[in-house]
Amino acid sequence: MKTCKNCNNHLDKDQRFCNKCGYDTLKDDLKKNNLKNIIMIVVFILVVIALVVFSLKDNIVQSYYIKKGDGENQSKAINYYIKALDAKYSDEVVQKLESKIEESENSEMELSKLKGIVKKDDLNSMYLNVYIQKAKENFNKENYKTTRKYLDLAKDYNYDIETFEYYEDLVAIENEASEREKEEKLDKAKEETKEKETVYIVENNHFAYNYDSAYGNDESYFIIPDSHIRYLSKEELLNYNKSQLGYIRNEIFARYGYIFKNDVYNNYFNSMPWYYPDSTFSGNIEDLNDIERYNIELIKSLE
Repeated sequence: MKTCKNCNNHLDKDQRFCNKCGYDTLKDDLKKNNLKNIIMIVVFILVVIALVVFSLKDNIVQSYYIKKGDGENQSKAINYYIKALDAKYSDEVVQKLESKIEESENSEMELSKLKGIVKKDDLNSMYLNVYIQKAKENFNKENYKTTRKYLDLAKDYNYDIETFEYYEDLVAIENEASEREKEEKLDKAKEETKEKETVYIVENNHFAYNYDSAYGNDESYFIIPDSHIRYLSKEELLNYNKSQLGYIRNEIFARYGYIFKNDVYNNYFNSMPWYYPDSTFSGNIEDLNDIERYNIELIKSLE
């Protein structure tokens, strides 16, 4: 049973027109259907909008942080780009991030923040580019040791350091510095030797014991007269047999008056006019100069 909306007259279920006022009840059904359709359309539109918003959410968030980062200085920009990567990973943001990090004075510290955020290959590429950049900056500032340090770090990321644009200049500078350092060590060793000789002469009253005069007058009594002031080479030592190398090595100790327990060496050096036994010299290698220590180790490696 249904009721006429116009006069409240009771109608049969299937009755379309009211028998009292003639009202067409089909209009009510049409209104109900239209309302249902409208509701369904609205719901559909809302669902579509929600799906679109959800699918574009990451892009929207990323765009927001990129825009914020583009308008900030280095440190703040880096933080915004990190948030943009968090929203959605893209090469565009990685490049922006890398550019800002390279501009930063604390680039290595900034890179340490990216572990677990940036893909491993991208992060390795960033480290490599930063190390190469740092190497260039330090070379131009003449900080050559620091330049080499950054090149070694870059090498850990499979960088061919010979492709570094200043590599040949760097090697030439390092070689020159190495030669200069050797000369300085040699001069220092000569000075130390002279000081030790002077002390030895005064304390032991052996005024004739002077290496410079000994080399001038008795050079033939030494196998290698200058082994205390010159770095020996492996090539020249290969000209001597094992027995001769032993004499050359102990000749360095004999200059200080070391008293040999081995009769062979004791008899040999006692026959030398320049040898003066000194019981105060223990034969400790630490009492020798850098050149003498180097030569002894080299000789021992060939014996």
